[in-house]
Amino acid sequence: MSPKPFRRLALALAAALALGPQAARAQDGDGRSRPRARPEDRAQPEGRARKATPEQPGKDGPAATSAGGWRLKRTLRGHEGAVYSAAFYPEGTRVATSGDDGLVRVWDVRTGRLLRSARVASGTVSDVAVSPDGRLLASCTDSGEGSQVQLRDARTLLLRRTLASQEDGVFEVVFSPDGRLLASGGRDHVVRLWDVRTGRLARALKGHDDAVTALAFTPDGRKLASASAEHDGTVRLWDVSTGASLHTLAAHGDWVTSVAFAPGGATLASGGRDHKLIIWDTETGRKIRELHQPEMVYEIEFSPDGRLLAEAGGGGIVRLHDPRTGRLLSKFEAHREEINEVKFSPRGLLLLTASYDSTVKLWEPDPNAPAHKDPPSKWLE
Repeated sequence: MSPKPFRRLALALAAALALGPQAARAQDGDGRSRPRARPEDRAQPEGRARKATPEQPGKDGPAATSAGGWRLKRTLRGHEGAVYSAAFYPEGTRVATSGDDGLVRVWDVRTGRLLRSARVASGTVSDVAVSPDGRLLASCTDSGEGSQVQLRDARTLLLRRTLASQEDGVFEVVFSPDGRLLASGGRDHVVRLWDVRTGRLARALKGHDDAVTALAFTPDGRKLASASAEHDGTVRLWDVSTGASLHTLAAHGDWVTSVAFAPGGATLASGGRDHKLIIWDTETGRKIRELHQPEMVYEIEFSPDGRLLAEAGGGGIVRLHDPRTGRLLSKFEAHREEINEVKFSPRGLLLLTASYDSTVKLWEPDPNAPAHKDPPSKWLE
């Protein structure tokens, strides 16, 4: 669920080299996108909801609407700039999205209609999360000094609480399974656990030597996994109740961009800019399997039943694996630019992708798709 600000910086530098000084001037000195003009700072009422734009094949992704056993059900358009994060509501009929335009948008999954939007920041809203009971929406900003974590009413998007500002950008927010804690992490290397009811800082977890890029709770809420950037490149497992560091998982050779627990919590998957997808034993911290991918791995997600492991990132490609064997079950091009988010709906009937191309796409299994014929991927023991 990471916002991948480091990807935005890498792409910006590449574009600057390709397009010359004019492109380079479009970025601030630290590589962050310059804030856009700030519209009215209030939630958009549901009465002003807009219908999703009709499909325009080929405009912002592959012209084919069916590929790799998955069929494009709907494209959500409206964000200006990259979309970094998405979070389904517990009932699965709504999804919240955020990105470079400083807005949080809530969509009707069934119709594609925009239900509500709220201005959260003048810069990037790097991540969003919805509480397990569906009542609160958390967001964080990557806007340098004064970056914030906010809690909003998940239905109205009205601000309920702003947690203490941090000295630098915040990349990730995630609720604990019982909804009592909110974890956040970002550029200052610290994982923070917040008491959702009071808004107070419950615990600060220190140990990473670089930015915190991804967070995930075990299904029982007892452990928290955190990933870190280039100069650290590790995943840490923490005891939530004590704050103790249980294991440091070191097998990536670059940024670790995403972490995800299997439904039972016994295994953890991590993906990185080093093209590795690794499965870990969460009890022992031992590496179980490793898979090398053709592109950088930006996002990973287990299906609710644990039978699929989705990974996406470089090249706009989505791959779905059997997490037990590593066998490649499906592969398709979802976007023409890098993918920042991949999420299964709560019942696992839809797969969501979000990209630098400003779109969010909803995919459903295609029962008429031919069997995947690529050679199976191999896990490296």
